[in-house]
Amino acid sequence: MSGTAIWLAILGPLLTFAGLFIGAYFARSREAAKYRQDRITEAYTAYIDAVAGASGPRVMQVMQKLTTGQALASDELAAMEAANARFVTAHSAVLIYGSKEVVSALSHFYDTGGDPRKPASRDAYLALVRAMRRDSDAADYDAFDGHVDNILVTGPMKRQAAMTSIAAH
Repeated sequence: MSGTAIWLAILGPLLTFAGLFIGAYFARSREAAKYRQDRITEAYTAYIDAVAGASGPRVMQVMQKLTTGQALASDELAAMEAANARFVTAHSAVLIYGSKEVVSALSHFYDTGGDPRKPASRDAYLALVRAMRRDSDAADYDAFDGHVDNILVTGPMKRQAAMTSIAAH
């Protein structure tokens, strides 16, 4: 057997093994990146869900009672505890998985009052949601702020007022 044949006999299995090893490494790396991206998306979704839930009519009624010093019924207290639990879970996930930009935007949102329905906080909330979208690899578009406003911020208040008006007649 010639020297070249011996080298080919040795190198063939070694290259095959190296190829398998490298392929497994890249597959594992892709799986880890997908797992992390899934956690990021879940964290941001949980936060937006908590804000939307806290802006609902039931929680708003309970908050009104709370801020005026009225006693809460047990079901109202349970509603507040549930809303708080959603925020605690969402905040934890954002702090663990969120990018520096998202955590900074969240902190800024709370610096402005933390209520997207109020003008002082609205722009900060929209900036936060845009940062979350960028971090989740979702494209931005020109009408996005208006859509978020209609879906999560002033739109629900307008729809609630319209339903209250209809129910009153």
